[in-house]
Amino acid sequence: MPIFIDTHGVQEVFDAGRKLEPAAVGVQWGIMVALSLVTIFVFSVLRPSNKIVYQPKVKYHVGNKAPPRISSNFFGWIPPLARTKDPELVEKIGIDALVFLHFVRLLRILFLITSIFSCAVLVPIDYVYNIHNIHSNSTGSPDSNGDLTVLTAMSIRDVKGPMLYAHVGLTYFITFTAILLIRWKWLKVIELRQMWFRSHEYLHSLYARTLCITQVNPRYQADQGLSDILSLANIYCPTGVHIGRDVGRLPDMIEAHNDTVRKLERVLVRHLRGGKIGKKRPTIRTGGWCGCFGGKKEDAISVYTQKLRQIETAINNYRANINTRNPTNYGFASFSSVVEAHRVAQQLSNKHLRGTDIDIAPNPRDIIWANITETRGTRVWKQVMGFLWLGFICVLSLVPLFFAATLANLDVITQTNYFPFLVEWSLKSEWTYTIASATLPPLAAGITTFFLPRIMRKLSKYMGAFTRSKLDRAVVARYFAFLVISQLIIFTLIGVVFNLVLDVVRAFETSHTSITTIFSKFNQLPQNVVRTYVNQAAYWLKWFPLRGLLTLIDLTQIPYLIWIPIKTHFFGRTPRDIREWTKPYNFEYAIYYSNLLFFAAVGLLFAPLAPLVALAGAIVFWATSWVFKYQLMYICVTQVETGGRIWNVIVNRLLACLVFMQLLMTLTIALRFNFGYRQTILTGPAIIITIMFKLHINRSYLPRFRYFTPPDSDPASHIHYQDSGDIMGAKLTRRFGHPAEHSELFAPMVHRNMMHLLREVYKGRVEEEEQRPFIQHQGSYESSFSARSPGSPGGSAFYNVPMPTSPSGYSVENMTQVLFNIAFRGINENDLEYDPRTYAQDYGEVDWEAQPPPAYQEQPPSPQPPPQQQQQRQRARLQRSRQSSSNDVQQEQRHSRLNSNSTSNTEYRPPPPNYGAYYHQYPPQRASYPTFATHAHMTYALHPIPSMSVSDSQPQNKPSTSLNTLDSFITNSKPLDTPTPIATSAEIRDRGSTFIANIFIATSAEEALSHTKYVKHVLHANRKATHEIAAWRCMGVKPGCSGLGGPEEFHVVSGSTDDGERWAGDRTLKVMQNLAVIDAVVVVSRWYGGTMLGPSRFNHIETCSAEVCRAFKRSEELRESITTLRTLDVLLEGLREELKALQQQQQANSKPSTAIVGDSESQLRSSPHGKGFTPEKGNSRQDSGSAQLQAEKKKPDYSSVDLAKARRLIKARESAIKWVKDSLNNLRTPASSV
Repeated sequence: MPIFIDTHGVQEVFDAGRKLEPAAVGVQWGIMVALSLVTIFVFSVLRPSNKIVYQPKVKYHVGNKAPPRISSNFFGWIPPLARTKDPELVEKIGIDALVFLHFVRLLRILFLITSIFSCAVLVPIDYVYNIHNIHSNSTGSPDSNGDLTVLTAMSIRDVKGPMLYAHVGLTYFITFTAILLIRWKWLKVIELRQMWFRSHEYLHSLYARTLCITQVNPRYQADQGLSDILSLANIYCPTGVHIGRDVGRLPDMIEAHNDTVRKLERVLVRHLRGGKIGKKRPTIRTGGWCGCFGGKKEDAISVYTQKLRQIETAINNYRANINTRNPTNYGFASFSSVVEAHRVAQQLSNKHLRGTDIDIAPNPRDIIWANITETRGTRVWKQVMGFLWLGFICVLSLVPLFFAATLANLDVITQTNYFPFLVEWSLKSEWTYTIASATLPPLAAGITTFFLPRIMRKLSKYMGAFTRSKLDRAVVARYFAFLVISQLIIFTLIGVVFNLVLDVVRAFETSHTSITTIFSKFNQLPQNVVRTYVNQAAYWLKWFPLRGLLTLIDLTQIPYLIWIPIKTHFFGRTPRDIREWTKPYNFEYAIYYSNLLFFAAVGLLFAPLAPLVALAGAIVFWATSWVFKYQLMYICVTQVETGGRIWNVIVNRLLACLVFMQLLMTLTIALRFNFGYRQTILTGPAIIITIMFKLHINRSYLPRFRYFTPPDSDPASHIHYQDSGDIMGAKLTRRFGHPAEHSELFAPMVHRNMMHLLREVYKGRVEEEEQRPFIQHQGSYESSFSARSPGSPGGSAFYNVPMPTSPSGYSVENMTQVLFNIAFRGINENDLEYDPRTYAQDYGEVDWEAQPPPAYQEQPPSPQPPPQQQQQRQRARLQRSRQSSSNDVQQEQRHSRLNSNSTSNTEYRPPPPNYGAYYHQYPPQRASYPTFATHAHMTYALHPIPSMSVSDSQPQNKPSTSLNTLDSFITNSKPLDTPTPIATSAEIRDRGSTFIANIFIATSAEEALSHTKYVKHVLHANRKATHEIAAWRCMGVKPGCSGLGGPEEFHVVSGSTDDGERWAGDRTLKVMQNLAVIDAVVVVSRWYGGTMLGPSRFNHIETCSAEVCRAFKRSEELRESITTLRTLDVLLEGLREELKALQQQQQANSKPSTAIVGDSESQLRSSPHGKGFTPEKGNSRQDSGSAQLQAEKKKPDYSSVDLAKARRLIKARESAIKWVKDSLNNLRTPASSV
């Protein structure tokens, strides 16, 4: 059966459909306004009782950047939005957020002015012209057009002749208004950006004075190679250089580890939901296809646990060898001041030294590390493939676009009688049919555009953007171009082609129609273009209110509130899910900027053609500006502050919208006047003016926008960073090292009421492990990572670590259970929200070295007497040493056991209960430095060091003030202490030059410099060295802190001096950092032999430094072992006294005929651990009742003990303590109970 198309009927349907457009637009606006008011009402009702959802930044903020106080009243959220101005917003929300608000203000002011003038000028002109110049029949429909409506009467569609010049004049008015507003906002943004450059946070950030060098040739992939590249431009002033290291698959392993942790958490929460063990253990299919077919089912908990252990072991092994990895093609160079770094970056902006790209370094948190190592060839290939994928997505998006275009003409499809149910629907319920035709087209387009930005972001990331800020700029550029091409150009072409095909088919159906007549229909193509895009104004009038409603729905987060209860009830939520959902989410600048730019493009294009579209845009911009301000003040955060760097990209697209408007107006005028020369060039000057304004921006505004180069008279030009540790590159390596090298691994989190069920979940497996005792903390706590000792016996045991409340009242994880070397953290119900202190650390602009430790490592400060500051300092030093040397497993175990408050109740290894009293009564003392010599390649001169107790810092043997003679001064003065080196390296001789290194204890930078002067002027007084190279790392109290609040009040103070040997101090400092040497100064002396050694001299300096640093670490380990040994002696003595008191009590209560319990001393001697019970051989035993003789007993002397013997004694002391504990338990247990 042939298909017959009634073209006349279709045309009549078009004409009839146009009559419904005004009603559809009115219905759409009525529905959207009503839904918007309901949304605002729902938001006002839910906000006071859901503050963690609607105002999370009140709790989560950095420093004093809390948002303004907001009332819990129904409309209490409106006054803060009206009262808060830019000076306060700068401090509260940051420059990026404020620049976004300035862009929204620019658009709303631009469209307010545009809509007022266009509606006041063009609407009356067009309406009067169409009414008086187009002849209408009695029904009101024009004979010539047949589709004149209220909307088309107020547009340029049918206007001809001189009236068109009014539209040209409005085009110039919009152009000049936009240029003036953009210039005003450009100057404002430059002012904000310069303010950001001068801020304390930026001036004291390392990345602000660092250059990022990418695409480094393999020949220059070394620290010295980066210096050589900079020297090609006569730049010899970098204070530190660092070449990146290849981390291989380490990031993938960490991601796999954390993903496995999440899966294990979900399985456990689902299996233990409600605090009860499920009837069936969860299973998972392994070895199958897509996890659905084939393979075999295994226990999910066992699979994830085993996988977690394997991945963690692989990560630790990989990190241990990270320093041996090959260098990569990127690096960093730091300078002494921000101004100097920016001047160098501006100088090298258009230069590619040895093929490199050099620019100001981004914030390390902004770097996409997976892309920074890509070569230029790889990046070009990915960009080609990415654009091919973009083209494919554009073609694929035509499917929903055709659907949206079809829905936009739903009335046309109805009248064709091809779909009878639509005819029946339109006849029975005209209002519902009108509502559907009004809401379905923009809704279909809106659903499509929801997924496109995410796809665009993934493609842009694939194409090689190595920072998130560059990724945002790329997404804005590509997504905006995609929207303009697909939803404006292609959408218009679809209508043009549809009308053209309709005319051709109608011509074929007409009898006696020649082929010439058919092809003459193509001459009407220009006129069809104008009519088509003007007729689409009705679609955009229905589209704008929908976009405004979606913005309000985004504010209320209604989908989030609906989905969370469903997920909690049916699937369960892990503590990690809750913590991630309660913290403020990142504001998607790229998506919001792209949508606003597209709004602006639509509004500007139709402003001189259909002014009502510009009015709709103005209403939406003014309404959504309040929503965006509330989101940025109370809900959303900026992931990484860039100082409004995206502004230039946004303004370029806005200027492109202006040019697009001018080109479209030029096309319209040319079509109306049959491409007359004079009329066509009317809008040409507007295009030229816009282009010249863009060139003016690039020349005058862009340099001040990108770089901070104040004049020499500006005080900011003379701000130099004086931290010598950073100057010599000590921080540069760690600050710009790959996060995979030091990022913490996830530890499984479960709800607190599920912790006691873990043992049942792992039943049958835990019994195979050695069980550890329960640890009760009274004043301090350890992190779950330091609580377990993988290398120690029983390291995979099951034990609990309860944790106290933080100073702010926020309770950190209350208990940690370790199963199979995996620490499970139990989270209380009132602690499920994200930790504000961790948030402040993650989002703060504080430099890396000054950031506080994570929340679970932070110790609550307690009032302590000043003498304990030294112990806190020791803890901080050990903690920093542990973090700096994670590749040394034994050192990690030792530090994790000793990293606890000496006044609390933790001990060398997880202690039995009630040890805290003995620690509190007998705090461990620092041991002296013994003398020993051991090394295969050299002999160390290790000398005893006086104890560093607090009393040493007090003045002793003060000279008498009553005698003023020199003799009395000499008699009463204390002789100066001569600094003694801990170790001295062997001499290295090379072509006449000699290198030798000494290491001293130095607890401050002043002491380190004093020791350096001692070596130079005293030790080598008879034979002066050519260069005395020194480097030091010391623990110091942070400014404003007392040192009594825990390790977080200390930081590493490092520095170095070259003494003329350039870069030598840097090399020595790196050796100290790699070997985690703290509280020491290394002095390397070089005697020049007359022959230049080149790079070999640095190898010799590093060799000498490494030798003495290793010796220092061994002596430090011996000191710590002796300190532990003395602490165990104190514990042992306390237990002995308790045992003797209990024996005497039982002896007094026993009958006379009963055999008296033997003397404790004889029992202890007969025990298998009796030898370990005697601290010193040869000490005579006294009677148990002779307390005075016991008190006078000499303390053991460990001055001659070496490291191996100290370790053996520690094991003996621990065995003796265990035996005494067992004896105490036996004596306390009644005989009848046995």
